[in-house]
Amino acid sequence: MKNKTFSLFALSVFVLVLLASGVSAISLAPITTFTIPTSVNQTVGSFNIIFNLDNTGSLNNGTLDFTASTVSTGSLSFPTNLSIGTEVKTITAKVSFPTNFIGNIS
Repeated sequence: MKNKTFSLFALSVFVLVLLASGVSAISLAPITTFTIPTSVNQTVGSFNIIFNLDNTGSLNNGTLDFTASTVSTGSLSFPTNLSIGTEVKTITAKVSFPTNFIGNIS
C-alpha cells in the first residue's frame, strides 16, 4: 500500500509540474488601443501604425519578435530588439509603400 501511495504522490507532482510548465511566460492581452490613419496621401510613401501591448503573463521580461508580420503591398518595419516587461509597451510600426500607389494595403 505504501508503494501505491508513493506512486500516486509522485504522479501528482509530475502532473503538477507538467501543468505549470504549460503556462505561457509571456501572454499578450488583445490590442485595444491603436492608431491607424484612415487615408494616406499617395505621394508620402509611408505611414505609422501605433499600438499598445500589455504583457499579462507570468514572465516580467521577454523579447518581442515581429519577423513574421507582413503587409499586402510594400514593407513593414518595427524597432529591433524590443523587450516587454510588466508595463504596457507602445509600439510604432512603419508601413512603406511605392509612391503614387493606388489601392488598399492590408
